[in-house]
Amino acid sequence: MLKDSLKWSNLSFSLNTAPVFLKNLNISGNFSPYDIDENGFVYDSLLWKAGQLGRLTSFRAQSSISLNRNQFVKWIFGLDKGKDQDFGWSMNINYTYTYSKPTFDVTTNQSLGLSGKVDLSDNLSFRYNLPINMETYDFAQNGYLNFTRALHCWEMTTNWFPFRDDVWFTFTIRPKAGLLQDLKYDRKRRGSSIN
Repeated sequence: MLKDSLKWSNLSFSLNTAPVFLKNLNISGNFSPYDIDENGFVYDSLLWKAGQLGRLTSFRAQSSISLNRNQFVKWIFGLDKGKDQDFGWSMNINYTYTYSKPTFDVTTNQSLGLSGKVDLSDNLSFRYNLPINMETYDFAQNGYLNFTRALHCWEMTTNWFPFRDDVWFTFTIRPKAGLLQDLKYDRKRRGSSIN
């Protein structure tokens, strides 16, 4: 049969919710109402007539949870606030699972992302973004570590991208005032070159 004779579209579904312990939970996917032949081509045979909902061709589940110092202290110790408020931290954990089966071959992928911030003092903070491929257990190349230091009216920032093929550093000193953002000292190191 020709493709034009297939008049039904794929059946899509999605669910977005925020359970108590998760920041969000998103689930989506597609069912094809048609069967495929031995060569993997879709033909005009509705699976509904055989009592099946359809053929799952794609599925995606994504979830995240956010934690911070005050939540952690409250859960573990039953206290509203910790004694030392200077050392604050927050963490986001993201998980994504994808499934694809347009014909016979199945492709799956899982990724885990860790990101957050740690206030080492009133003027010094550390940020991180660590995406992890759960199939290979490798960090993604866009992962980074960041240190930011407040210098009264100025701000100093250092970024390190340790998972790139060519190690990449950036160092910037700039004023905090928005009108003076173009007045900055900026250096980048990528591989063996410094710009």
